Amino acid sequence: VTLAFPSDKLAVLGENVEGMLARYDEIHAIPADESAGKDYYSVDAQTYEWISESADEIRFITNKPETFLLMLTGQTLTLQLNTVRGTFVCDPKNENQYLLDFIFDFKNQTFAKAGKVMLGFVFGLADGEDNDLKDTEVKITGIKIKKQQLYDILSL
Repeated sequence: VTLAFPSDKLAVLGENVEGMLARYDEIHAIPADESAGKDYYSVDAQTYEWISESADEIRFITNKPETFLLMLTGQTLTLQLNTVRGTFVCDPKNENQYLLDFIFDFKNQTFAKAGKVMLGFVFGLADGEDNDLKDTEVKITGIKIKKQQLYDILSL
């Protein structure tokens, strides 16, 4: 793992920092008026749109959903997931924890129905609806998590 400080307001930590910084410099060098509306990332358009519409929260996506759930719950759950995406913000009532919202994307509608029940048991949640979701997605909101646990999860 490498740590770099490309500017006085930016710190980067990761496995391929040199490659990421080279890509950042390449994109950063494009004048703003020429780069507006262009996709410079190797993610699908829906993922890029979801990440880029972030307001005050931090957004993430993991393509290792089972490992993510193990770190989050301490339980091995095999739910046939494609991805988990979510947001987190500092809890205004407790500076040592975050509030998380998740969207679990299952491999098909049948797995989503079963997964919704299972996640309800794991997180102790009531049934809810979200009309903006696809048939294969389940949304869980308001999960409280300690800062250190979140840091461990994000380092997967």
